[in-house]
Amino acid sequence: MKAESRKPAKRVSARMRKTMSEAERALWLRLRDQQLGVKFRRQHPFRDFELDFVCPEQHLVIEVEGEREPAQLAAELARTGMLEQAGYKVLRFESDEVLSQIDDVVAAIARVLPRPAPAAPAAVAAAPVVKERYRTKKAAAPKE
Repeated sequence: MKAESRKPAKRVSARMRKTMSEAERALWLRLRDQQLGVKFRRQHPFRDFELDFVCPEQHLVIEVEGEREPAQLAAELARTGMLEQAGYKVLRFESDEVLSQIDDVVAAIARVLPRPAPAAPAAVAAAPVVKERYRTKKAAAPKE
């Protein structure tokens, strides 16, 4: 039953991924493939709406905002409250900010992500274990 209720949301998400705004596409190119050390999903369904970008592992939501009317602002604030109640941190950026200052936007996102642990020094390679093969002498066939 649960899988059935997700199918329409998945279809909407797939359609939205194909129709991303220019700012969303620009940001996705900087978030994808774990470039910041964590995995992001784009146009991910959450309850009754789609999140522009989400990192489930770090409970981080990133929203790229276009022009909006005052009524939309109230809805966004309610949505942010719902996400924060669910344990997510929400970062919002304006589309023009993403397009004109992409490096600053990515740096702001990176600041809220945990620092990756320093790489452990390479372990000293142990000498490979060579198995010796022992040959057993075949018993000589009795002479007739």
